[in-house]
Amino acid sequence: PRALILAKGTRAVATALGNFSDGSTLNVSNQAQWQIDGPALVLAERTYDGYRVVAQNLGTSILLARNCALVGYTSVRVNNAVATEISLQLTASTLAAGTSTPIQASIKFSDGSTQILGDDVSWTSSEPLVSSVKNVGGLFKVRALATGESLVTASYGGLRASQHITVTPATLSALTISGVPTLPSTRTTAHLHVIGLFTDNSTQDLTADATWSSSNALLTTVSNASTSKGLLSFLAAGVSTITASLSGVAAHIDVTAVLDPIRPISIAMATNVNFILSNDIDASIIRVAVKAADDVSIVADGTIVNFSIEQGIGTLNKTSGTTVGGKVDVRLTSNTPGIVVIRATIADSTLSNTASVYAAADFSSALLRLGFFTGEVIDNVVQVGSQFGYLVINVTNRTFNTLSLQVFNGQTRVNESSDPSLLSDGALEGGTWMGVVVSIDKAYQNDTFVALYVLNDPSSNKTFAPALAFRLPANVQKLN
Repeated sequence: PRALILAKGTRAVATALGNFSDGSTLNVSNQAQWQIDGPALVLAERTYDGYRVVAQNLGTSILLARNCALVGYTSVRVNNAVATEISLQLTASTLAAGTSTPIQASIKFSDGSTQILGDDVSWTSSEPLVSSVKNVGGLFKVRALATGESLVTASYGGLRASQHITVTPATLSALTISGVPTLPSTRTTAHLHVIGLFTDNSTQDLTADATWSSSNALLTTVSNASTSKGLLSFLAAGVSTITASLSGVAAHIDVTAVLDPIRPISIAMATNVNFILSNDIDASIIRVAVKAADDVSIVADGTIVNFSIEQGIGTLNKTSGTTVGGKVDVRLTSNTPGIVVIRATIADSTLSNTASVYAAADFSSALLRLGFFTGEVIDNVVQVGSQFGYLVINVTNRTFNTLSLQVFNGQTRVNESSDPSLLSDGALEGGTWMGVVVSIDKAYQNDTFVALYVLNDPSSNKTFAPALAFRLPANVQKLN
């Protein structure tokens, strides 16, 4: 998500999507390194399509995903809203034995927000031989096992919601496929559905139960993954036959894809900088690349791209641009700290993508800061040879000049160095880190040691000094 509000104690799954220069996107969650800056969240575990986080404390955290030198982030605010109600959503409550239907549990909170429940919800059935609820690849499904009546119940945090399920003895007699678009173009997709007709003349959506196939996988493919069943992809021009089958019954439909070489099929967005000052001057240039259906073609010049710029819960601005050579740039500034999201949409289409930029009053929040102390403190005196370590990580894609490292004890400067070999050779590039360990050569009365790097942003010529204070107890045993 681009921004998220969670109730304390709940969990959510964050997904990292990579935008590529050819306009394609890919889920890179499992290749990314995940980090949290702030007290509100903790990382829990990887899932099949993202990373699960837990809302542990009130406040705000920044959730970061790093892949190579690229960093994406979103803000997450944890509030003290309490769960008030569970609701269930499913497409059918009367099922033929041997079939299933997706079911989803949502929870409503005291602040009016809602959240889809995943593994946090517990499912039971009053008649487990009649029906059950199972997690199939991240999708919860009610499975009709035998003729009868049952009540499936979702439980979460002391709240419950139930749904009556009727299982009939009807058997499947015919299938019908729907959802094929008229004259589909290559490099597009469509969600197919298959409706079953049963011996009692009832009908049921069997998209999730059917097995899908294509007569020519070079032209079309149909997904059988639990979360994307029936997703038809048109790969190349030509005619192929799509089949949906279940319990010995099959339906077939011919599909024809045509090649429209300059038709837009996807949008990729890249930020020249993903961190800006909230002064309405510092800017990020967002480049939008619109990919054409044919790899060697370019979308028509003048293709309209609409932009919506959002921050918090409001829309700051709407504008548009036209492509030249398949690309269009937009300049983004902000006068308010926080995550700014820009959404690009191809006019008269459903193609869209988003990019985000973090705006802040200064550059200090562009760096994650970590420190350690090893040594000895006796009666609040830091002993000779004690060491202070200071590490900063540049979580942006800007490059900062590194000028010096300084260590203070109260108002007294203990150490200062501008040696480039200790300062990442003079430049801290996006997605990289630098760290220094400083040893003190005499004893000091502990007056709060502070380490800081002095850095400069070359594009704005702003100098800043992210600091870290070492708050030591009066006595620390010697650490080896």
